[in-house]
Amino acid sequence: MGLLQFVPHWLVWAFILGEWAIRLVMLAVVPFRRTPAAAKGWLLFIFFLPWIGLLLYALIGRPTMPRWRVEQMARLTQAMAKVRERVLNHPNVFHPELLPELEWTGYLAEKLGRMPSLGGNAAEIMVDYDTILARLVTEIDHARNHVHLLYFLFAVDTATVPVIAALGRAVERGVACRVLVDALGSRSTLPILIPKLTALGVDTREMLPVDLFRLKRARLDLRNHRKIAIVDGRVALTGSQNLVASDFVAGINYEELVLRLTGPAVLELQYIFAADWFLETNEVLEGEDIFPGPEITGSIPIQALASGPDFPTQNNQRFIVALIHGARKRIKITTPYFIPDEPMQPLQTAVASQRGCPPGPFRNRGSTPRVAGPEIVL
Repeated sequence: MGLLQFVPHWLVWAFILGEWAIRLVMLAVVPFRRTPAAAKGWLLFIFFLPWIGLLLYALIGRPTMPRWRVEQMARLTQAMAKVRERVLNHPNVFHPELLPELEWTGYLAEKLGRMPSLGGNAAEIMVDYDTILARLVTEIDHARNHVHLLYFLFAVDTATVPVIAALGRAVERGVACRVLVDALGSRSTLPILIPKLTALGVDTREMLPVDLFRLKRARLDLRNHRKIAIVDGRVALTGSQNLVASDFVAGINYEELVLRLTGPAVLELQYIFAADWFLETNEVLEGEDIFPGPEITGSIPIQALASGPDFPTQNNQRFIVALIHGARKRIKITTPYFIPDEPMQPLQTAVASQRGCPPGPFRNRGSTPRVAGPEIVL
């Protein structure tokens, strides 16, 4: 019997009844606002290890931000109301005309992210890793009013030394430099990065701190993965590249894609930065120097679609799935993270229609031709 012989019977029964109470209660709690696959995984874990499962579920099981951040997010709309009114009423801010077959995409993105599609933009795609960092340095060196950097990972290494030096030069010219970095993504460099940038006069803040001793700590698993650089509210760089050397992981050389934007759409990325800055600092960035009157620089319609745990739905996932549903000719996907789940079922259907589904037992083999679906490129 071991130690169990010294445990009161009532305590053993209480433990067993407690386990079954957890299982039964979580059968109703876990599936709420969760995909079937995620719910199944949590329920299996809780069924076999009820007490440990309950503890982990309480820590990371619910895909929501802490209450203080939800309340701060609710105040954001009012805090940025003047900015939205001034920008949206500017004569250079207009809804571009989209092709009839694409109109629904703009409507859906606007409903998900609450930002309109804007015309009059120019865009440049950059794919060379070192060239992207050099371009960022050039943009910072041309800054006259402000530089805003928002990155998941900002390292202090040979690749980013020129960026840090450019920020220092900008501050010396009187340019306001603000930097947001994710507390977990940049955790190994924060003890060096923050003092270094602060000494240069750069206002540097960590996003979603996870320190257990902080009153407003964030969850370990909900992170801010954005990579955005904005200069003077006129130029923006955004994409997949962090501020770190391409070989920062041993044995891997990263390849990234970054978009350089000018035009009204830059102000949407500025709004995303201002929102994250407000959530972390409670400071409202709303002046005309931060959100200048937009200039028409091209003819490309662009729409920013923000996503993340601060939103009640998975905006990007819903939008991508809808695009796959609507594809007629071709689907091209470039991503380092591709783990298909139930919402990606349309992609499998598209592949099947591309190959031509073999006749089934209830299909007229002689009269129904195969219809080719969209080409799939991964």
